[in-house]
Amino acid sequence: MLRRSPEEAHNFMFGYLAGYLAGGSLLVMIAYGVGRLLEATVPHLARIIAWAAVLVVLGVLDIVNRTPHAMRQVPQRHARNVSPGWRGVVWSFDLALLFTTRKTTSLVWAALATLVLLDPGGALWFLAVMVIVSVGQLVIGTYLDHLMTVHNIGGELLFIRLSRVVSGGVMVCLAVALTLW
Repeated sequence: MLRRSPEEAHNFMFGYLAGYLAGGSLLVMIAYGVGRLLEATVPHLARIIAWAAVLVVLGVLDIVNRTPHAMRQVPQRHARNVSPGWRGVVWSFDLALLFTTRKTTSLVWAALATLVLLDPGGALWFLAVMVIVSVGQLVIGTYLDHLMTVHNIGGELLFIRLSRVVSGGVMVCLAVALTLW
């Protein structure tokens, strides 16, 4: 899109930012509300035990290459029938909800569990980081791809597998260490 029509590409990126802010805000409000409800009704020790259990389960799933995610895609008609700006809004709103997209590792789920079970007040920071990282990687990746003519995808599957093992190991170790501490 950037090569064919820079104006459409910029509209898509602005739409992507707007959609990510909207979808991320909805997710954060839900996480904050559920977290505050749990904080008021469930004892702190029980929430720590639940959090550690979630991290261990997610860590083991990553290690055995079974990262939880939904296997679906946005219908192709959206890519063909929607203007670039609205396409960016729809796509990124969907991505920002986190539950509808494929995951490389379970770290996003671990972060959500941490927010809901231990620190609902950190939800706004989570949104800020999530939006900055996602939109930043889209913009930087798009412009780098536009500038570079060589595409190297040879080690991608190995990288994904290694990422899952490392993230899984870190989550299990973190859960065990913080629970024993």
